[in-house]
Amino acid sequence: MVVKDKPGSCALAVFEGQTVVVEDVSSDERFSALWKSLGASHRLRSLVSIPAFHRDGITLGTFVVAWQPEAP
Repeated sequence: MVVKDKPGSCALAVFEGQTVVVEDVSSDERFSALWKSLGASHRLRSLVSIPAFHRDGITLGTFVVAWQPEAP
């Protein structure tokens, strides 16, 4: 299944060239129902997507850190 309407944080980080912070995936409007369900099934509630750049400025991908907010 291809989700076209809401790309999630990694695609936004690449497209915008900026770090994307998501405090609660389940309520964030940037995520489709499919992404929200995937996050819930893995107990991932918060995340940060950081774009990784080549030295010539091209975005190569993202580095993502996901966590449960109640975790230390």
